Amino acid sequence: MKIAEILSRETVPTPGAYKNQMTGQNYTLRNQKCNLWTPAQVREILQNEVYIGSYICHKLTSVRPREMRRNDRSEYMKFKDHHEPLVDPELFQAAQEAIQLRGKRGIYQKEKSPHALKGKVKCGQCGYGMLRRGKQVDIYYCHMGDICGSHMRIKTKVLEQIVMETWGKLSEAGQKDWEDQAVKRNQEFLELSKAREEKRILEMKAGYCRTKRMSLYDYWKEGKVTKRNIN
Repeated sequence: MKIAEILSRETVPTPGAYKNQMTGQNYTLRNQKCNLWTPAQVREILQNEVYIGSYICHKLTSVRPREMRRNDRSEYMKFKDHHEPLVDPELFQAAQEAIQLRGKRGIYQKEKSPHALKGKVKCGQCGYGMLRRGKQVDIYYCHMGDICGSHMRIKTKVLEQIVMETWGKLSEAGQKDWEDQAVKRNQEFLELSKAREEKRILEMKAGYCRTKRMSLYDYWKEGKVTKRNIN
């Protein structure tokens, strides 16, 4: 966390931001609102063997079109001394041991019943997801608070109340919109029915006129009527 804080404070571009600057492409960043480093990004760089001159490939396998699966580390293909290293192997190994030691200090336990809002609450300052903690007071907090400076916290009950109230307002608005749409559809149906009925009457009148005209023509041929009588 300390390294991430220093990099963020000195506005060093994150890997995604650096790619955007160098390539001009628009890579999707998790923290669109600001350039912040996370401990996970620092850890990934510290564990990347490319910095000691190794080239590793076959990390992913194509499962189906546009879908990849990450391979197990035992399936990786490693080429040592592929290029000039930037870090001494001894220093790199010391970093790996330090990472393993830190990892043993706390064991992550998966939640038995994840909260309904897990992964859906974002910090308004940095855009990262907020985490839930309920040892003493059940709250959601920004785990990037020391870096983004927000230290945003909100009680879970308050957050749930806000969500339910917002959901209620959206439901009411949605219900009203549905009712308005129903009235509009009913009106359109009535207008369409009226237009169809008027068309049917006109077609009947047109058919009657055609029949009457043919009858008058036959009478004229037989000499029963004259053109003057027809007009």
